[in-house]
Amino acid sequence: MEIPYGQIIAWAGGLSVVVSGVAAWIGQLYLSNRTESWRSTTEAKLKILENQLSEKSQILNNLIDVQKSNYTVSQEKRIKSIEISGVMLTK
Repeated sequence: MEIPYGQIIAWAGGLSVVVSGVAAWIGQLYLSNRTESWRSTTEAKLKILENQLSEKSQILNNLIDVQKSNYTVSQEKRIKSIEISGVMLTK
């Protein structure tokens, strides 16, 4: 029972197509898993950065509020001292 060369070449060609298809599928699975892993890690780091930014923004807002309050108090004291000076000058 002889197998013609053409049939052997056809089988080899078909087998190479199947092997390359399986290799491509395995490669795609690997890349998909790596991409998912990278995305998860990046999202976790991004959440940490967002939390840090939020904390620092809150601190900055608190400092601004304190500064506004101090400015208002100092302006009130300034106005009172000007009024007292004006009353003293008129006497």
